[in-house]
Amino acid sequence: MQPLRPLTHLSLQRPLLAIPFLFAVACGPAPSDSKPVGGNTGNTGGSQSNNGGGGSTGNNNGGSTGNNNGGSTGNNSGGSTGNNNGGSTGNASLQCDGDPGTGVLSDFEGGTAKLLDLEGRQGSWFLYDDGTAGGTQTPAKVVNMPLAAEGPGACNSMFAFHTGGSGFDSWAGVGVNLAPKAMDGKKAGADLSAYSALTFRAKAAAPVLVRVAISDKNTEPDGGVCTVTTVNTDKTRCADHFGKEITIGANWMDYKIPFSEFAQRGFGLAVPSGLDKKNAFTLFFQARAQGAGALSYDLWLDDVRLVK
Repeated sequence: MQPLRPLTHLSLQRPLLAIPFLFAVACGPAPSDSKPVGGNTGNTGGSQSNNGGGGSTGNNNGGSTGNNNGGSTGNNSGGSTGNNNGGSTGNASLQCDGDPGTGVLSDFEGGTAKLLDLEGRQGSWFLYDDGTAGGTQTPAKVVNMPLAAEGPGACNSMFAFHTGGSGFDSWAGVGVNLAPKAMDGKKAGADLSAYSALTFRAKAAAPVLVRVAISDKNTEPDGGVCTVTTVNTDKTRCADHFGKEITIGANWMDYKIPFSEFAQRGFGLAVPSGLDKKNAFTLFFQARAQGAGALSYDLWLDDVRLVK
């Protein structure tokens, strides 16, 4: 990877998508961004499963998954603007110079989809989905190995994380735990309080709606606050994570999402205080179906980092 120029100084290099900055996302009494069968397991390489009741996801040799129905929609045809449920838009080009700083989560330059060992972070990215029979995801999982990265990446770097899926009714995606698990096997929280936003580079073979979300102590089952249940109408249920929906288009682009714009979808335990940045558990990138027909997506991610 090549280092980044701070995103506050951007100059357009070619027509690209806009960064959508939304202050609300569509809500529904549906299951969440992610929840697996059987609770909190892990695997470097990730696996998928389905449960209507809010579990957790994991990494370190096999990850688990979750289920979610419904959600909001948005659109972007790949030009310089886009929309998601009436939110505002902004412009950003791909900037390939500058110091990336210490907040880098993953640059994938080791050829695998892992977190960089910075500020105590360790872990590997995993796949997860809604459990639709016949749905498929890439890259292929190899037992006890991290998922593979693929090149070239953004800014002519060696590698990026290339993932895709097809045949899903509602959603599928990738995630990564932000801190190593505790000795009892439960997820642990990472302290992101020094940071104000998440940035990353992304492109897609065709425009795709993606919900970027973070589970925290209040929404993650291992946090011990919300209720782990399969009852969809339980308003204390887990997995109503804070996040935001954006549309990713065909060209590499820098995205920046302030944590202040992360919001819940409204089906689970309501947390008026917002995202608990001192106890952040898992980062999710979830591709979501829009309209009729099965979800199909082809997504690239690179240089995922935290900024102050």
